[in-house]
Amino acid sequence: MLKWAVGAVAVLALVVGGVVLAGPQLLLHFPVLIRIVSQVSDPIGPNQPVTWETAPPATDTPAERPPNVVFIVVDDLGWNDLTWNGGGVAGGSVPTPNIDSLAREGAEFTMGYAGNATCAPSRAALMTGRYPPRFGFESTPAPPAMGAMGVEMQEAARQEGQAPGLFHAERVSEVPSMYDQGMPASDQHDCCD
Repeated sequence: MLKWAVGAVAVLALVVGGVVLAGPQLLLHFPVLIRIVSQVSDPIGPNQPVTWETAPPATDTPAERPPNVVFIVVDDLGWNDLTWNGGGVAGGSVPTPNIDSLAREGAEFTMGYAGNATCAPSRAALMTGRYPPRFGFESTPAPPAMGAMGVEMQEAARQEGQAPGLFHAERVSEVPSMYDQGMPASDQHDCCD
């Protein structure tokens, strides 16, 4: 029994040592660790009840009503990830029949671009009709651990002889809390009234 206990302690010491040496980059390879760390550092609160308002019955005829528009915004979905246009994840082995039918029966807009290279500012651009840098929303809000990962990744690039990306580690402490980042309240009235 003592051998098992010593073995378990040795394995635990190796794991902890590996985490300390590898730093935040280790989390990228183990999604389960990311989930555990995020549950401890930023736990999800309980569900909140939502009271939905009911719409008054429509009084116009269908011809007088404006058309219904459904706008679907998806993070991290590439143009070739859906099967409707001959593409699809893993060579089409992950079919997307519902989105395919929406695309076939709806309108396809092929001449467009994103308002920003990252998700949250792109959504802000869609909601306000403004370029995000013009109202101070230039990057997706992220927790402080992302800054530490940026430092680790920059150092790893240097060690591999690559040119590291631009990252100001000395300014990480100046970044506001993730909950204080995002679209400024003064601009939310443009989209959310």
